[in-house]
Amino acid sequence: EQARKNSTGNWGLGLTAPAVRLEANWSMYSTTGDSTGSGPAVGVRHSRGVIGTTVINNDGDTLGFYEFWGNDGTNYLRSGRMRGYASGSPGSGFVPGAIAFETANTSGTLTEAMRITNSQATIFNSATASSAYVMTVAGRANDVLAFRIAGTGTSASSGAGIHAGSTTTPDAAGRLL
Repeated sequence: EQARKNSTGNWGLGLTAPAVRLEANWSMYSTTGDSTGSGPAVGVRHSRGVIGTTVINNDGDTLGFYEFWGNDGTNYLRSGRMRGYASGSPGSGFVPGAIAFETANTSGTLTEAMRITNSQATIFNSATASSAYVMTVAGRANDVLAFRIAGTGTSASSGAGIHAGSTTTPDAAGRLL
């Protein structure tokens, strides 16, 4: 038996007791070949309306996610998740987005570990930049990489922060420029 639909309407591919709308017991590969250089795509779409209608998303709506599950010998348990969500108010022709990466701790609780915001900032270890480790790659020609420990000060005299620059001599505030 290759596929089965159970009494609740769930489809199983390669299994007999699907627990969700579509559950498969196989690996999937997508291969394309064309002259444009485009590769295969997997996409998820979300609207606030019922299927077949389009209703604008709200700021903060989860647009979709990919989850990663492992087995503890008895049950499959969520170990990690990559979540895309609307990050700002959608308008005509655009939906600002962000991506969050979540990992499970030893209690199995998912916690956001990293976020890429709609302004392309990368935030580590917190949902907000004001209490997070923020990594910024600056746009000036002589900058390579700048790190800032948010909320704890940025001058060398405060004892907080990691600074990198194109010189080895700090300015009056203790920054490398």
